[in-house]
Amino acid sequence: MTSGRDSCGAVLSGYDPGVGHPAMKTIASFSQPVEAHMLRSRLEVEGITAYLRDENMIALDWLYSNALGGVKVDVADEDYERALDVMTSLGTSP
Repeated sequence: MTSGRDSCGAVLSGYDPGVGHPAMKTIASFSQPVEAHMLRSRLEVEGITAYLRDENMIALDWLYSNALGGVKVDVADEDYERALDVMTSLGTSP
């Protein structure tokens, strides 16, 4: 996932094409966009840039959540281990 777009072609929330295109890993998936935004905010407080995938489709019709695998929170490969540590400290599992 390096294009800055979700599986339906919508621009990812927080994506900045001027930053470059790092290799990404999905750290978590949530059925509701607000849950994904909460994790993204916490990761960014810790200095980890995170992007949301499939948020727009699920916000449009939440019934797509199961079909798409939820709203995904992606981080750069080099931030993956730190992001896991943050999730562990929050009591959240990937």
